Amino acid sequence: GGYNRKLENSTIMALSSFGLFSAAVCIQLLKGKWWQRNCNWHVLWSAY
Repeated sequence: GGYNRKLENSTIMALSSFGLFSAAVCIQLLKGKWWQRNCNWHVLWSAY
């Protein structure tokens, strides 16, 4: 119904904004190899 759709949309928005935040953090942390590896794991966990 309409409520479920609204809830779904807000969830998608929250996840996408969190994804953008994670990407921004990753970009900040790309300076070191350990951080880069950590970032890659973080992205994998987010995708999972």
